[in-house]
Amino acid sequence: MNIYITSQKPQVLALWKECIPPSTLIEYRDVSPTQLSVDAILMAGSFAFERYGGRPQRDVAQILPNRRNDNLPNLVIIPPYRPVADQEGGGHLAAPGWEDTSPAFHAISRSLLAIREWNSTNEHLLAISTVNMSLPFLGMNDETDQSTPMSAYRALSECGEFFVT
Repeated sequence: MNIYITSQKPQVLALWKECIPPSTLIEYRDVSPTQLSVDAILMAGSFAFERYGGRPQRDVAQILPNRRNDNLPNLVIIPPYRPVADQEGGGHLAAPGWEDTSPAFHAISRSLLAIREWNSTNEHLLAISTVNMSLPFLGMNDETDQSTPMSAYRALSECGEFFVT
């Protein structure tokens, strides 16, 4: 599988390149999501649910068809949210047992797992071999946040197919 990490902020792409070692299966592109021809796009639920369906999940990523003819890929992958607990007085905190799990790690690792499961079944006509990891659509487009690309690197590393050890 090839991953395209995309943003239209060169400083964001530079940070991600700095945090993630080179891999022949990962490319960085300064493009809008509609300019890249791939099988699927990763998109946070806050951007995807209203347009493509689905509902918030805590454990599994959702892979949904794109029937909107909106120049985005045929499949939309919606990562799960890290489990949270309500706080007294409003707001949310990580649910007990999830405090040390990065939201980015959880989202990306579960999305990669969903892609593997999708590709391992014979019922789907479209295998996912190219994915746009759109940083703006994932809410990960911050040039000052080094923890998110480091968490993404950990998720990609644990997947086992992107880096030679």
